[in-house]
Amino acid sequence: MSLNQTPSRVSVEIDRKSLKRQDEFVTTTRSLLQDVASQWRVVVLAGIFLLAIGVGLTLWSNQREARDEKARTALYQARTSLGKELKVAIPEKDASHKKLNVDQQLGGSVKKLKAIQEAYPGTRASYEASLSLGDLYFNHGEFAKATPWYETSIKGASGNFEKALSYLSLGYSYENQSLFKEAIENFEKALGLGEEALKGDLLMAVSRTYEGLGDIGKALATYEKVLAQLPNTEFSKSAEIFKAKLRQN
Repeated sequence: MSLNQTPSRVSVEIDRKSLKRQDEFVTTTRSLLQDVASQWRVVVLAGIFLLAIGVGLTLWSNQREARDEKARTALYQARTSLGKELKVAIPEKDASHKKLNVDQQLGGSVKKLKAIQEAYPGTRASYEASLSLGDLYFNHGEFAKATPWYETSIKGASGNFEKALSYLSLGYSYENQSLFKEAIENFEKALGLGEEALKGDLLMAVSRTYEGLGDIGKALATYEKVLAQLPNTEFSKSAEIFKAKLRQN
């Protein structure tokens, strides 16, 4: 071959079968990244949705706390007003249970307590306003007017103790109207809630109302429960005295 001869082109055909292939890990990873990239809008929207829920819950919580605070303030003002009206209506000391015309003599406080119950349903202040209205009528001899407010407080009670206290109060209001069956029914409902702090009062009330019905056997049986379940207490001492009086009769 002479020096001036142009070398011929060598055509090399690439064998695609001989090329190295990506391993399975790389392929899977790339595929996953492609899937994530294609779904980025879904991920972003989900994040925005969760953020919106968090913000909404925070706002709701803040609004609820602000509402509760307004309700507590209103209740405090109503009770302050009631204290002033009571001093005018009952100037003498130790007359908290003196018979009064509550709507006439304590009308301002009654109106404020009713306003709380209506404006802030579901709050602790609303429950206490209902119970206070019941107590107000009860303590001043208007037992029939106390009854619906105790019933309202039962609906607004947030826990077993509050509900049991409302049932106990409702039972007292019926008892003082000589509606003994209704009284026992509510005392029993309160007992069913299992609040030990009220157990003595409730059992004594049940015994007393059975006496009112003339069912001496059940009255004595309930006094026996007091002695068995609450030994060495003021309740058991009272039960012994009342049981002895019934047996004498």
